[in-house]
Amino acid sequence: MSEWRHACGMRRPARPVWLCAGWQVDTGSAHTAAPRLATHAAVGPPTLVLVGLDSSGKTTALLRLKYGHYVNTVPTVGFNCECLRGGGCSWVAWDVAVLSACDPFGAPRVLFVVDASSGEERLEDARHELHVLVRRQAAQSAALRRSRPPLLVLANKQDLPGARTPAAMADALGLHDLTPAQPWGHAPACAVTGEGLPEAMDLLRRLLLKAQDTLSRG
Repeated sequence: MSEWRHACGMRRPARPVWLCAGWQVDTGSAHTAAPRLATHAAVGPPTLVLVGLDSSGKTTALLRLKYGHYVNTVPTVGFNCECLRGGGCSWVAWDVAVLSACDPFGAPRVLFVVDASSGEERLEDARHELHVLVRRQAAQSAALRRSRPPLLVLANKQDLPGARTPAAMADALGLHDLTPAQPWGHAPACAVTGEGLPEAMDLLRRLLLKAQDTLSRG
């Protein structure tokens, strides 16, 4: 665990906790079901949560970003966590199995991974989950009195037949219906080969910097 603290620039907290990539699970509460942001986390890398429907390629994308090559995966139970670099900066990245697991993260930056080759019914499910997530993020941001974090939709599996373009995915997911207060972007990728992931992370970083600049000006 000392490796995680060193890699992510975190300090040892005073009270008993479990550490994972700069996040902590409070061992003093029997009701803790997911990691929560440490009070000192602002000194570390920005937090990124990869979410999406099952089999969209979240874990494949996470491990490709971490190791730079394809890693065979199994369905995620709970969450995965890695410290990685992308877009010219370091991130604490979480891959969560269910969208509701994002709640304890306190409105983090989101990489919403979608299988671009999905059928209409599957895309409708993704659209529903994305808008539920955005509403939760908006409520959390309002409670924390800060601007909404950026959302990047990753149109994954571009190597498959019938894969939709990012623009078509934006229409299918209703991204243009989001409020102007919600910063968002979309990018094509193939997590298996890694194609498009560096550009996607660069776009996410630019969205984050733009959101921070807007907040400082406000």
